[in-house]
Amino acid sequence: AWASQETGDDKFITFRLPKAEQLKRILIYWEKPSAELLVQYPEGNGWKTVAVVKPEGTDQVSSVKPGAELPKTDRIRFLQKLGKGHHERPNLLWIREIEIY
Repeated sequence: AWASQETGDDKFITFRLPKAEQLKRILIYWEKPSAELLVQYPEGNGWKTVAVVKPEGTDQVSSVKPGAELPKTDRIRFLQKLGKGHHERPNLLWIREIEIY
């Protein structure tokens, strides 16, 4: 598991893959599900959102299928905006595991 610091700023995890690939599916295993998590890829000098994950209830796993709007990429970022964490700890991003296919 990985947890961010519980501070007053956005939280993110960035993965760099060995080579650019077309990502088909992403599984996010939560320790404490965020209210909202953005899935992004690099575009120009910034990041573009391809999916918004909003787990419901006590979901412990979220499945994301980015689709054709996600070009081949060697980097993917998961961004939790300030205050969008679990309702008990909104400034904490807490993930057990991420699988990228």
